[in-house]
Amino acid sequence: MNTKCQGDFKVIWDGFVMESYPSRINLLLLWSGTCDDLFSPTEEVLILNINELITDNDLSVNSLFSVINGSASHAANDQAVTFN
Repeated sequence: MNTKCQGDFKVIWDGFVMESYPSRINLLLLWSGTCDDLFSPTEEVLILNINELITDNDLSVNSLFSVINGSASHAANDQAVTFN
């Protein structure tokens, strides 16, 4: 059975840059919505244009990004995150 979810994702950056080498930026990923069953696995593909969020091209190209789960129900989102 496929779980049906309806809602929106929001990415928040607080403007802080960790000045290590390479620099690091934390992004908070929020989801608000409803699902038929929060504990059944679902898969979503999110495409984020970093240049729309961080306008400094050097910073957006040369930084490491951490995406932090900020959703209300963490148990529903504890699957592995893969970046390509």
